[in-house]
Amino acid sequence: ITELPLWAPPSNCPLQFPRHLTPALAQLLGYWVAEKVTGRSTPFAHEHIRSLAAEIFGQADLPAPGQVFLQHLCGEHLPEHQQVPACILRAPAPLVSAFLQAFFDGAGRWGQEGVEVCARSYQLLHQVQLLLLGLGIVAKLHPKGTNGATEWVLRLTGQEARQLLRSAQKCVKGQSLLETGSGVNPDDVVPFAGVWLQQLRRLDPAVGTILPPGNARHWHPHY
Repeated sequence: ITELPLWAPPSNCPLQFPRHLTPALAQLLGYWVAEKVTGRSTPFAHEHIRSLAAEIFGQADLPAPGQVFLQHLCGEHLPEHQQVPACILRAPAPLVSAFLQAFFDGAGRWGQEGVEVCARSYQLLHQVQLLLLGLGIVAKLHPKGTNGATEWVLRLTGQEARQLLRSAQKCVKGQSLLETGSGVNPDDVVPFAGVWLQQLRRLDPAVGTILPPGNARHWHPHY
């Protein structure tokens, strides 16, 4: 059971606020964070969001105290400092999966090659990358310059995107994701591995390049 931070609802508020993280609340938090990333609502998921709000608060239209409650769980952050809610970071896999489904549902841009999310906050997407990795899904995170500002892009391609697509609410009709993706970078599987490899190569330039799984037999470091 994942307990939620202490919350003091407004006086005379008729709503019942959950004390523990539930699948419905995890999904609602995913949509909430996605809207903060994109700066817009998710109309295609409007009815689903209403059903989640009704299950959690007893009202289909998310009431103002409910919005304050969600903001309390997510924290007050500028766009470049957004984070995954702390309750999601310490949640078990089924609740993490519920959050990620809604997050990519709301913020993901789906196409023939896979799905990607763009955000100004590196920390947010790095945390999402780690959550995905905990579920066995490898995502690539890289910077992207836009109008002089740096954005970050989290991308899933090939089989990794298919794995996420199977559990996502959004229906991507008429589009097929590629079966093959690009090679796996060490930083995608073990964050900051690139820093360690660079330091190791300074000590021994003969250290080889790590290849994707299945090609490890071709890696011949010399010590």
